[in-house]
Amino acid sequence: MRERRWLELNHGTWRVVVGRRVNGKVVKLQRSLGTSSLREAQRLRWPVVTELQAQLSGKAPAPAHPINDPEAWKDALAAGDGGPDDPTPSLLHDHLDAIRGNPIATEADHDGNPVYLYSPERERRAVEFADRAYGRATPLAAHLPAFLASRGELKDDTRERHEAAVKALADWLKAHHLPQTIEAVDRKTATRYVDELPPGRRDPKRLGLYWVWLVRREHAPSNPWQDLSTAPRRPLEPERAFTDDVR
Repeated sequence: MRERRWLELNHGTWRVVVGRRVNGKVVKLQRSLGTSSLREAQRLRWPVVTELQAQLSGKAPAPAHPINDPEAWKDALAAGDGGPDDPTPSLLHDHLDAIRGNPIATEADHDGNPVYLYSPERERRAVEFADRAYGRATPLAAHLPAFLASRGELKDDTRERHEAAVKALADWLKAHHLPQTIEAVDRKTATRYVDELPPGRRDPKRLGLYWVWLVRREHAPSNPWQDLSTAPRRPLEPERAFTDDVR
């Protein structure tokens, strides 16, 4: 059962047990989690399994990453080799199972095989977490703090304008029933957004700076804001001098 993978109950206390075949023999490492609660053991096991797997493979132990941080999982997946000795994909699969929780109902498909149904809210959370961890969906502002930090000492109003530009884009995407993610903003979407902005708005320039930074750090494939700008403000007509001439 996946909920007990790598877990073993020993005298009332759960422990992690990880094994690997070396020179024809199975070598096992184990570590107590110090809890009698299965739910707590499920929560605690991931960094321990990662460390024990690394020890068995002869690699330096990977740093424990916050299990509830999808960006940390994304980094861990990128750092792994994806081979049979890389525990990260299985660990992430287990974590997604934990988010999804236990089935709330069971149905049968056309062949009579069971189909498990989960809480819609927990299923949504699991899908959202997976999309972020696998790099399929990144919230617009996920990297905004790092971007702003990279620009050195910014005035408060400059920082607020950058934040407001990203928030305005997120609000527009939501209003148009589009994902509020970095991946959802392509050239077509960016052009459509800019076309709807009031004349003189500098949001495209600010968003462009953010995307240039995202591209350099491989968080986005390209900058959809390049060469986009709003229409210039119409100059105010100069006031005419007062005259009795009413032509």
